[in-house]
Order: sequence, then structure tokens, then C-alpha cells
Amino acid sequence: MNRFTPVVASLLLLGAYPISAQDISVEDTVNFDLRAIGQTQGAGVPNAVGLGAFVPLHKTSNAVTYVDIEVKGNVADRSGDSSIINTEVAGTTPSSSTRLGYRRLNESGQMYGVYAGYDTRELKAGPVDTTVVVTDPRTVDFQQAAVGAEFVSNQWRFDVYALIPTGATEQILNSHYLVGALDTYGADVGCQINDKTKVSVGYYYQHGDLNEADGGGVSTGLNYDITNNLTAGLKVSYDDAFDTRVMATINWSLADLLKGDEDEKERTTNMLMSAMSATSGNRDVRLHDGFFGDIANWFAGAGASIAQFGCTFISLECWTRECFCNSCALTEPMMGMCAAWPSGPEPTSKPANWPTGACWPTAINGGCY
Repeated sequence: MNRFTPVVASLLLLGAYPISAQDISVEDTVNFDLRAIGQTQGAGVPNAVGLGAFVPLHKTSNAVTYVDIEVKGNVADRSGDSSIINTEVAGTTPSSSTRLGYRRLNESGQMYGVYAGYDTRELKAGPVDTTVVVTDPRTVDFQQAAVGAEFVSNQWRFDVYALIPTGATEQILNSHYLVGALDTYGADVGCQINDKTKVSVGYYYQHGDLNEADGGGVSTGLNYDITNNLTAGLKVSYDDAFDTRVMATINWSLADLLKGDEDEKERTTNMLMSAMSATSGNRDVRLHDGFFGDIANWFAGAGASIAQFGCTFISLECWTRECFCNSCALTEPMMGMCAAWPSGPEPTSKPANWPTGACWPTAINGGCY
């Protein structure tokens, strides 16, 4: 018999019969991990650097319950290239992400997982990438809930996720633009090409920013393990709201610095065991801004400041008495405008009894007279 025959046979058996839950214990190999993370801006997400931590809460031989935390500092957009379409993001602002999850290896050597979490993001308005002259730049805060499920085998990975903004999902960003957090629902399929390279494709549907960003999109990604601890990634996405966006990521795991022996380090290079303590993706609150006219002057004409406008702004494309008067917690000057606004069919010109000095909006572009 050729001396290489046993070696070849062993390799074939490894490919045909994946590592099972009995081969390597989760209890022995899945441990606390601290990581440094970085990303460039993408479709509605900022340039950022930060730290993450994977913390096992309860382990058995084939399962782990964990919490995964990220804290990042968001830095300014590239000059002339807004990550949210019109208004450039200014730095530096904080964001955070928390995931509580459960992962389990089955008898066939496949991993199943579910998670839920909550993310926050602060956004500071910078200059705009348009010819509009804006005033009153603001800093606003957004939050979202997140849920997801994952499946990983020796070669394939499947993920589904939902990002659901909570609280004030549309806010005034400056004198001319509103910014909204996007509901995002997506699915990704990944394939391990070799021991260092993984590719993925995905589809997502986004909704929000007063319906301006509604629609589906596609993405493709490439991750490369430079070392066992350092992974670089590239993601390209396309949708009608953001067009084509390219985003780079870097993830440096400090796990090996916390492990005591070489055997333990070697065990966690197994793909499935690495997946048991890997961070989930899609952790950013995605934002999109849109133009709605000279908001500051429009409210000043009503005798109120935009800071007093205590409601989610209604798109001026649907400017009606019902939108303005029934959907907002109105200030006293605005209540006077509602009282003067005739019921029935919407008037095409300013009513005769419209309050003195208050502007009457033109239909779509947000101007007034």
C-alpha cells in the first residue's frame, strides 16, 4: 500500500464527516474574547473604531449562552461623501450595541443560534453635499431593537436579521434636512472558500425616513483571515436610496493573549468553534436624510421654533390639515394655524384668516409664502 494512502483517506473522511459536538467541547474552547474593531462608512453607517467583548454566561459541552457588547466612536464622513445621502456626519459621537444569544452544536456538527439586542447611535450634523445653505446643525440620538438567527456548518453560513428602530425614528437634523432611522430586514449566505477566505451574498429590505428610502438592496462580502486573530473584510451594497457603497472592516481578536496553552489556541481555529464565539453582523443603526425645505423659516413664520415642534414631521408631499393638525403635539402658535385652516377640500392658496406673519406651505418642496 502506498504510504500516503492513509493520509488521503483521513482527509476524505474529514470532508465527508464533519466535526461533531463530541469531538471538541464548547465548555473547553469557547471563552471570553476582547476585540478591537474598525469600519469605514457604508450605506447609512459611519466610519468608526471601537472595542467589543464576547462574554459566555453559561456553557455546556455543546452549547453557550452569551452576551456580546460593542462600544464605538463614530468619526466624520469623508469630505464630500455623506454616508446618509445629503448631510455629512461630523465626529466624534458614541454608539453601542448589545446582543444576548444562544448557540448550540448538534450531533451532525452544525451550529444553530438565535439572538436579540439593542443598539444606540448619536449623530452630529456636519456640512452638506448639496448647494443648499443650511443653518442650525443638530446632534440627535437613535435607537433600535435587533433580532436574528444563524446556522453554520463546516462550509456554509446562513443568517437572517431584523433591525427595528424605536423611539423618535425621524428627527430634524438642520434647517433643511430631516434624518430617519431605517427598518432593515435581511438574509445573508456565506461560503468558506478555504481556511482563510469566506465570501457572502445577501438581500435586504429597508423602510423609513418618511418612505424616502423604501426598497430592496443586495450585498456581497469578502472576509480574509490575515492571521488567526486578525480579519479584514470588504462589503459592497447596492440599493436605490444609497446607490453603490463600499465598506471595509477590520477585526482584531485578543483571545490568544488570554489563553494559556498552544493546544487551546489550536482548538479554537476550528471553523465551528470559532463561530461559537464570533460576533454577529449588522450592529449599526442605519440612517438616511432627506430635503424638506427651509424648516427653520417655515416655523418662524408660525411664531414657533423647530425645537418646539414636538412630533415626527409629516412629509410635505402629503401636506393636509389632517397631517399637520391631527398627527402632532402642537404648540399654541400652530394651534392658531389649525384653527384658521379651513376644513373640507384643501385650499390651493393661503386662507384669508391665516394668522398674520405665518407662512402658507407650497405643496411639495417645503417652501412657503
